[in-house]
Amino acid sequence: MKKKTVSLLALILTAALTLSGCGKAVNPGFYLFRSSPIGMQIEYPDIWAKQVENSEKVVAFLTPTEGYGDVYRDNVTVSFREIDDGTFDEFITGYRESLPSVFVGYTEEDVTDVLVDNRQTTRITFQSTNTEKDENGKETTLTLKLTQYLVNDGDRVYILSFIAAPGSYDYFLPFFNTMVETFKIKR
Repeated sequence: MKKKTVSLLALILTAALTLSGCGKAVNPGFYLFRSSPIGMQIEYPDIWAKQVENSEKVVAFLTPTEGYGDVYRDNVTVSFREIDDGTFDEFITGYRESLPSVFVGYTEEDVTDVLVDNRQTTRITFQSTNTEKDENGKETTLTLKLTQYLVNDGDRVYILSFIAAPGSYDYFLPFFNTMVETFKIKR
């Protein structure tokens, strides 16, 4: 009887220790985020803020503010779109054609096919420049640099977007690259 109890306790302890490692980020200084509604998991820097949209179909990871002169909160968002008709390649073509109407001053820098989570992915890097007037009529030009990964999951395309001011882009890019490397579809 004691032998069975000791074996059972050892089994429970082993299971508890094994499960306690589940759900932890692999990368030091990162947290693991999982979302059933979005159907994915990703690691993000532990000093970044996480915001989940009410519908739970978009999550944003916001960089820390960079001080008084920081006019834009650099961020990474993860969302998805359903592919109703057509193929992934047709989706990418239509998506790229829509970007100039969505982003003012759209300037494409690079389009590359890569693998993310062992899935067909298109990476698009571009800039957007927008000039706005404040309440005093003073014009302000804001330029942003964006990299988007569009990951094929059959009937769904996941979009990982990194948006930063050009001066911050290179600094935060390694964090974004780690996030992309840890992105897994879980649906």
